[in-house]
Amino acid sequence: MKYTLEHRDEVYHDHVTYRWQNNGEHGLHKMYTRNTRNAACDSLEHLLHICDRYVRLAGADVTDRPLAIYKDATGLVRNITSDDVKLTMRHLASKVYNISNKEELSKWSSHSLRVGACCILWAKGHSPEFIQRVLRWKSESWKD
Repeated sequence: MKYTLEHRDEVYHDHVTYRWQNNGEHGLHKMYTRNTRNAACDSLEHLLHICDRYVRLAGADVTDRPLAIYKDATGLVRNITSDDVKLTMRHLASKVYNISNKEELSKWSSHSLRVGACCILWAKGHSPEFIQRVLRWKSESWKD
């Protein structure tokens, strides 16, 4: 990844190994590929932005923490947690859909991102196998 960060315009794909994951698939290898036709779907560039933020906040030599980090209002660098995503999703839902009811807002969580991604991919005509693989569902519960 270091080479890719230093030569980003020359690299068209890179491999990442996920040492630890919540779903138990530790050591998973995934390739990120540049999308030259649609910059919004350029998974390699998105990964590089995440790595840039990590290097800026944690340093290039720090390798013992997750890539998903941010700086809080007090200046501390923290890991992005599912609670952080949940609060953000609920805040966005309240603004975008004008929801103020706490019970209704409680339906929004970090899981909402995966469910929304499933719906979008299905509506775009992707196969069930593709959706399950790309969104890393171990079972077929995504169909629910």
